[in-house]
Amino acid sequence: MKYLTRKRLIAAGETTPIRLVNGAHAYEGRVEVYHGGRWGTVCDDGFDAEDAVVVCRMLGYISVHVTVHRGDVFGHSDRPEVISDLKCNGTEPDISACTNITYTERPCSPGNEVGVTCDTTPMRLVGGAGPWEGRVEIQNGGHWRGVCHDNLNQQTAEILCKMIGFPDKSVRHTRNTNTKDIRLQGGSHPLEGRVEVKVQGQWRTICDEHWDDLDATIVCRMLTEYPIDQNVTGIAYKSAFFGRGTGRVAMSRVNCNGSEVSLLTCPADMTGGVNCDHSRDAGVSCSVNNHAVLVGTSSTTGTVNIVQGTQWYSVCDHSWTLEDARVLCRSMGYWSSSPTVYVDAWFGQSNGTSLNIEPDCKGSELNLAFCRLKNEWGNQSCSHSDDAGVSCTPTALGFHTVRLSDGDAPGKGRLEVFYNGQWGSFCLDGWNQNNTDVVCSMLHYNSGGSFFQSQQGNTPVLVNSLGCFGNESDIGYCTADLNKASCKLKSVGVDCTNGIRARFVDSAHNFSGRVQVYKDGTWGEICSADLSDNEAKVLCSMMGFKQTTAHMISGPAHPTGSHGVVKVIDLQCDGWEEHVEQCTYISSGGCSRVGAHVQCFDCSGFFNTSTGNLTSAGYPMGYPRNDCLYVIAPPNNTDQIYKLVISDLDINSTGDSLEITEGVGGHPLALFTGHAPGSNVVAGKEFAVRFTSDTGSPSYRGFSLQWSRVYSRVITPRVSDQFVTYSNQLVYPESTKPFPLIIHGYRWRVDVNCDLDRFEHVTQHYKPTEAPLTQTTIHHQVGGTGHYDIMLQFFTDPQYFHEINGNPITANIGENIYVKVSLHNDDFGTKMRLDTCETKPEAVSAPQNTYIIIKNGHDHVTVNIASYVCRTEHKVHLQAKWSGIDELDLIVTCEYDNSSSVFCCFVDDAYFFLDGFCYLYW
Repeated sequence: MKYLTRKRLIAAGETTPIRLVNGAHAYEGRVEVYHGGRWGTVCDDGFDAEDAVVVCRMLGYISVHVTVHRGDVFGHSDRPEVISDLKCNGTEPDISACTNITYTERPCSPGNEVGVTCDTTPMRLVGGAGPWEGRVEIQNGGHWRGVCHDNLNQQTAEILCKMIGFPDKSVRHTRNTNTKDIRLQGGSHPLEGRVEVKVQGQWRTICDEHWDDLDATIVCRMLTEYPIDQNVTGIAYKSAFFGRGTGRVAMSRVNCNGSEVSLLTCPADMTGGVNCDHSRDAGVSCSVNNHAVLVGTSSTTGTVNIVQGTQWYSVCDHSWTLEDARVLCRSMGYWSSSPTVYVDAWFGQSNGTSLNIEPDCKGSELNLAFCRLKNEWGNQSCSHSDDAGVSCTPTALGFHTVRLSDGDAPGKGRLEVFYNGQWGSFCLDGWNQNNTDVVCSMLHYNSGGSFFQSQQGNTPVLVNSLGCFGNESDIGYCTADLNKASCKLKSVGVDCTNGIRARFVDSAHNFSGRVQVYKDGTWGEICSADLSDNEAKVLCSMMGFKQTTAHMISGPAHPTGSHGVVKVIDLQCDGWEEHVEQCTYISSGGCSRVGAHVQCFDCSGFFNTSTGNLTSAGYPMGYPRNDCLYVIAPPNNTDQIYKLVISDLDINSTGDSLEITEGVGGHPLALFTGHAPGSNVVAGKEFAVRFTSDTGSPSYRGFSLQWSRVYSRVITPRVSDQFVTYSNQLVYPESTKPFPLIIHGYRWRVDVNCDLDRFEHVTQHYKPTEAPLTQTTIHHQVGGTGHYDIMLQFFTDPQYFHEINGNPITANIGENIYVKVSLHNDDFGTKMRLDTCETKPEAVSAPQNTYIIIKNGHDHVTVNIASYVCRTEHKVHLQAKWSGIDELDLIVTCEYDNSSSVFCCFVDDAYFFLDGFCYLYW
């Protein structure tokens, strides 16, 4: 074969097009030159460091330390047009100035292409999700140093990205974005959940006021990698959809426009919002516009294909692991699977591009794109002979991963599943009877149940819907849709009891006696022949006494003898069940003895006095092995709140416990194990006290407790699962020395609503003290779950910078006063807002003499003194009181007084003059 060679003349000032390809970074790769309308390689014949210096100089690298690579280091090229026999001395600005430059139409022999690595300033990106993002650091003097962001622009950012191997990509530069300061909690996968941001070292939630999909998308972009962050979208969730957080609320009224690089740079109210608590925690679910398809022997087995729009991609099997496959299966609805990994195009080669991303999944992600990737998505490919394959085999979640919560009886309640490390509920939308049947079967109930709408409770919503056929033994074998964008009704409640319930008859306080069951619409008896303590435990569980030391006891047969209505015959249980529908029994047949008698506790007691005390058996000289229940049901417990004080608690920390609930089978109030120093208090309307000891102990004292009514002026006591709310009134007596404000001779009063966390040890003690007043700042010290410190301040500007000093406060007619009310305490759950501001001549003035300035509450309040004309200035002072129904509201009453006995005012046409006061009709 004959090869043609020729010389080329380069005009002065003309630059030869040149590039480096197949390198991991922009500064390295196989050398290619553009000539004759095509790119060609350079053969390594005689190519040396001086030639490489010129190549690097042409590419903008000012370096003298270069590396020449030979032998297909950066791959072989079959391009026909190449340069050979290049001779440079290292000082030339362009290879066209070198001698003996020869262009040829023959390709280099395999292994003879030349590659170059140009010397660059060492640079890296740290602190990001991967090598493509992070804080810029440059090595100088052997140390890595940060780069000042002054004058750093988009063009500079693009250059920096090219230096580390990301040319021609969408580049964003930021000034202090740290994805470690934001996280999602309570979701079914890592890119879903309640939004929390770290402020001053503490994780805080975001209020859902004005929260929308634009805000959610910014969060998702912060938490995903390039270039997925350009295609990811976020769905906003409100009303603590992913469960309630703890601590403070960091932000409210977030208003992103979609172009921000961080949620923390979006406009927002950084005070947390006065009307926000954890019932309004904002949430996010992130998604990307692709889905997986398996092409092979079935819908669960085949070559992995990713469909994005109209494009189909396969995935390289490089570093393909079980965790990667598990994520792929989850994205297809197989939320509980034991996958099998296949490589080398086991199920056949796919079409289109094969993505070489080398995922490093943890196994909990929802989409491959959300895993950490070694290679940038879409940047590298491989041969289809390396296509990855997967077989998704659904697996059981297990009996202990499903429960029915907050029901009024065992076997009935809100359906919850333990998934992604937490308990969560299901959406009701799309739920069907097939799913219900599988749930009840999974919980070992004999028949399918029914479903209903339940309250969400405090747990997140984890699953949108299930796809069960009805014959599965575990919901893990069903498919699950984790995308909850269409979820409107929450949450699913399930009843597996078949309508069967139990009760004690011939029992004074429902702790023991003859048991009847309600079945098929009527009450009936249980055949007591051959019953054991295992059956006794299950019958006690049905009546709200779980895991007791129950016993079958002797008792008289049913009054009608063998002719009574028998509902359950030959009952056989193992003792772990909570309902007879999980045991075996028959409903008809012969019975030798009718009437089953059960004792649920070793000892019990019932108290209905407003005060009293209770001690463990043998106190303080030890206690025996027993399981005891005491019910304290004071009179008038619908209108009063009672406190239970555990004055002494000294029990073995292994196997012994003291549990207190709101009545029998009610909401848990406290659980104690071991020694508890000091007095511990719980509050409620009635109490069930259960003391359990596995072995007994002569060396521990036991417990001593007392109960009494909470001394307070109870107005509207309210009890919820989490809080007891009651109202008190603090009255400050008239001071022996003049208060530094006008009080018209009446007492200073503060009305308080307190939400007491029923899970915490609290001291319900209120002691009126004189209000320490400093000019216009009023501090009310209030006891309760925390220390309440109320601060009222007044300003002349809407920025709340220029405070109004003096006492009493004076303002000119027509001036604006900006009122700021703050509450400082160590109880993160407390909220307060400015609700009302009104003018009236006396605190006891009639409503028709009251002028409302503020009503229904505002975050930042502008108080405009009425636009009427008077001869004297009006002095403004405040009376503060707490009230409210669902939250702590601070009502501020702005009163007007005059400094002169001669006083008049005009408000539209409604005014009159009396005793130096202007009574305003409005």
